[in-house]
Amino acid sequence: MKYHLKTDQGIGTLTDAEAKALAAADPDLHIRDLHAAIKRADFPSWTVQIQVMPFAEAADYRFNPFDLTHADYPPINIGRITLDRNPENYFAEIEQAAFEPANMVPSIAASPDKMLQGQLFSYPDTHRYRIGTNYLQLPVNQAKEAAVHSYNKDGAMRYDNPGDPVYAPNSYGGPVANPELWRGRGVRGDRRDHAQRVHHADRSPRARGAGRPAADRSGPDRRRMARRRARDRTQERPSQRC
Repeated sequence: MKYHLKTDQGIGTLTDAEAKALAAADPDLHIRDLHAAIKRADFPSWTVQIQVMPFAEAADYRFNPFDLTHADYPPINIGRITLDRNPENYFAEIEQAAFEPANMVPSIAASPDKMLQGQLFSYPDTHRYRIGTNYLQLPVNQAKEAAVHSYNKDGAMRYDNPGDPVYAPNSYGGPVANPELWRGRGVRGDRRDHAQRVHHADRSPRARGAGRPAADRSGPDRRRMARRRARDRTQERPSQRC
């Protein structure tokens, strides 16, 4: 299953020169535009869609079923996300918000996609560094009808007593993992690993292009790469000298 959030506002773009000018003259343009739209009740929304691949088709599909780019299965509309109020305290409700793909509800499991696997542990680490060890206790991040039960006991901003122990395994009758809660859910490891082995040499055009050495790429590809490298070199910051 793959999720999509498609904007209902349409897509507008800026040229490179326009983007640079706006970033220099008015870096808060998009935030102010969003705030003003919500204030005048022109609520922005996004259509939520899913693509569903039948489980049995994953093992021998024509390319890696976990590829980020394929779109063989038609999207299905399942709902809409609408922003209908502005924050009352920007720091408390926006700056301290912590989103992470590892925070999933039961029946949804992560795919072996390498980008996602990296994000599963890097996002929580980022929040612990940026906000603090107990960022999940902040009202903007805490579940509305459930207490926070994590393996964190102390640290900055800890304001309740979770009891002892909070770790597992333990010999004090504390929390333990319950495999029964997840039995039969998610993608079975053997089928997932088989799909990965079958599609190890990904046959998607994008993967073939990304994996080729520069010398093996087409003329337009090489020219685009050369222009990008030249632009990056011209934009490098000069070294600071003492």
